[in-house]
Amino acid sequence: RDPNDYQRKPPKAPYLQVDLEKDPGPQTLEGSRSSAGAAATWMTAHCTGFHSQGYGQILERNVIARMRLTELLKGASTDFRIVPAHDSNVLCFCVAPSGESLSETSARTVKIYESLSPHAKPPFFVSKTTLRFENYGLLLKEFTESYNAQIDCESLDVLRLCIMNPFFSSKEFNLDLAAAFVKHLKSQIRPIENLLVSQLS
Repeated sequence: RDPNDYQRKPPKAPYLQVDLEKDPGPQTLEGSRSSAGAAATWMTAHCTGFHSQGYGQILERNVIARMRLTELLKGASTDFRIVPAHDSNVLCFCVAPSGESLSETSARTVKIYESLSPHAKPPFFVSKTTLRFENYGLLLKEFTESYNAQIDCESLDVLRLCIMNPFFSSKEFNLDLAAAFVKHLKSQIRPIENLLVSQLS
């Protein structure tokens, strides 16, 4: 019953916003959780296998899908800026014309994120993360210098995609999901630009 009995540390991941004073997170008695996680791991090991032709192949296809989506974004517009730290199935990017300020880019990112959030009922969902110079100084310096961004604040909001569907880019689907995502994203940018201009004027 005494909150001081719990050792709690706030998560440092920038894509998690947790207020430990209001929500201390899931707390359970030792040994009281179900064994569903262990059973799922056992079943995955026996049905799919933790080897290159099993779960490894699923991970590989997700990484390949992320690589293809990266190339499609780069080819769709020079304003799509891909955060250079991506060696897994996670892709972070923003839309930023050359020389634009970080605050303007972040404002656009938030609007795109809202247009691709569940409440808007879009065909695709994305998440958003905030990269701060105090945490990602060297990465942000390299990234922002690549398109001559104006540093007018201490952080940059970017869109974050975690490709977890091995069929995101495959012959099993009639629809090319990567190309469809890029097409939908481009269709959202023009109305957002108009909205941002009207808010500034």
